[in-house]
Amino acid sequence: MTAERRRVYFQRPDRCRESHAEHERIFDAIARRNAVQAMDLMDAHLKGVESYWQGLLDWLQEHVLSEGAIAPQDLKLMTLTDDPEEAAEMATRPLPIRVSDRPREQTGEPKADAR
Repeated sequence: MTAERRRVYFQRPDRCRESHAEHERIFDAIARRNAVQAMDLMDAHLKGVESYWQGLLDWLQEHVLSEGAIAPQDLKLMTLTDDPEEAAEMATRPLPIRVSDRPREQTGEPKADAR
């Protein structure tokens, strides 16, 4: 990951390294089949999710939305939660939008309804 991407996604390179170390501890607990430790580590890792992702959300709004690459309602498709049960429910519920059966043409131009 480039320094620029780290700045955008993590804003602090040390947070990127900390997050990677947390992921390694979680996967190690899973590999050792220690479900209790894995759940505890995942719960601790997910706490503070809003502050963790706020920089990315700000960037999406300030740059991607303002350039017309996404529509305002696209940002409403994202939900942040610290609650593992709510996250599981969100991951398994139907999408709140109709997904077309045919792929959209990728032109690189702003979406017509983005502004």
